[in-house]
Amino acid sequence: MAVPKSFRVGYLVDYEEELFKQYYTVWGKGATFEKLRNWWTKEHGVNPNTGKPFSVPAFHQACWRWGLRNLDEAREMFSAYALLYGERVTDEIWKKFIQERARDCLKGGARTFFNDHPEYAPEEEE
Repeated sequence: MAVPKSFRVGYLVDYEEELFKQYYTVWGKGATFEKLRNWWTKEHGVNPNTGKPFSVPAFHQACWRWGLRNLDEAREMFSAYALLYGERVTDEIWKKFIQERARDCLKGGARTFFNDHPEYAPEEEE
């Protein structure tokens, strides 16, 4: 009998901070999540459940799950990363970006995130 997905161990969970920092501070300009996946596969191996490399979206989600739990530190690193491209991360840009990451990376937990962080909650439409 196959193990349900909800019971499987999240193999990238213990490495979320390392992945975020590798992408946004170590590599900086020129980093892609595909390169991150390829680096990970070379350094740490493949998904033990499938025998294949983890998906590229798995790395995006892992990075930002850590970022969403460590907003101040993530903003500092992300802002430095954006400056490499000549972009300044304003409060408005950061709020919109975090709203998108919460929806993309928390697998249905965005509502809880916004309840815990009302300053990032989307404006309700009238």
